[in-house]
Amino acid sequence: MKRNLMTSIVLQKQHLRIRLKKDADAFDKESRMIWDKEICTHILKLRDYQNAHGIGLFIPLGSEPDIWPVIRDAWEQKKTVAVPRIVKQTELLDFRKIISKKDLEIGPYGIRQPKSSTTPLTLSSIDTFFVPGEAFDQKGYRLGHGKGYYDLLLKTIDVQKIGVCYGFQLFDKLPNNSHDIKVDGIITEKGYIDTMI
Repeated sequence: MKRNLMTSIVLQKQHLRIRLKKDADAFDKESRMIWDKEICTHILKLRDYQNAHGIGLFIPLGSEPDIWPVIRDAWEQKKTVAVPRIVKQTELLDFRKIISKKDLEIGPYGIRQPKSSTTPLTLSSIDTFFVPGEAFDQKGYRLGHGKGYYDLLLKTIDVQKIGVCYGFQLFDKLPNNSHDIKVDGIITEKGYIDTMI
């Protein structure tokens, strides 16, 4: 019975990813640029961002919001910008310090990630993590790309975790497993949602 439930949830997630890909393709580039700007504005106003010395960020991929203005602002504010590098052997994300775009290379799955020559950072040196996802729900559950890297990461950190997505990627409820970890808040172009309420 438990295995059937797990299989059902996996299938639901796969169907949802297909639907979200179609939804993302339906929006024009101009709309996305406006949403990106609004999302970045909300992040920059967030106290968790302003007070943090070390920020866990992501390099946008596919339908993920373009948060490059936040990365540039963090550099200007002399914050430590930590970006994940995939360690394929362990299926873990290794966060590295980047100080410019020159610190990036194309890694697995076509994801831009820090070069191996960049400085590794401990998770404890990062005050706030901004987490990408294909979708989130109002309770903070996340739908990722299905590789499991962020699932493992979220289990190991106990600081503020904030999901970043577009409004069309936010659902009332997503299918989730017992191992799924919630984020503490979500930012869309419409603003910040506290999922801990």
